[in-house]
Amino acid sequence: MDLFPLFVFLLLVLIIGASLLLLSNWLGYKKSHNKEEAFESGVSPVGKVGGRINIKFYKTLVFFLLFQAQMLLLYPWALSYGESTVQKFLIGEFLASILLLAAGFLFLLSNKAFDWGEE
Repeated sequence: MDLFPLFVFLLLVLIIGASLLLLSNWLGYKKSHNKEEAFESGVSPVGKVGGRINIKFYKTLVFFLLFQAQMLLLYPWALSYGESTVQKFLIGEFLASILLLAAGFLFLLSNKAFDWGEE
């Protein structure tokens, strides 16, 4: 078995990888005092600039992405419904998808995931 092409491939991968790392180090971000200054009003920031974000925002984002992905899965279904010969199956699939979405939403409501009150 001829392994020469494999060794050439691995050598090329190593050369390209090393050259990309060196190139990014050479052309990359250079830390300087001017780049870290405030530019909006010229007033230095008070406190920590990159502070922690409350978990409520993260949870809301995750819920939005989950529900949005579910709705995106229904769009192709809606486009193919009129042309399909198995419309009863597609109705069942649609209802199962909506029931799963509603069950997830009710679960989140019962666990007070959308409660924005004080923790």
